[in-house]
Amino acid sequence: MVAIEAMACALPVVAAAHGGLLDIVAPQQTGLLFQPRKRARPGRFIVNSGS
Repeated sequence: MVAIEAMACALPVVAAAHGGLLDIVAPQQTGLLFQPRKRARPGRFIVNSGS
């Protein structure tokens, strides 16, 4: 629900590529998806994904 609300406000979503979020978040379009249980932290993923 939070991901949908953020996208409704034109905010990007950062979420684990898991469950229903795979159907909601379009990678590199409406947000960023990172692999759950990977050693890298989401913050590092965001920095490395830069624009």
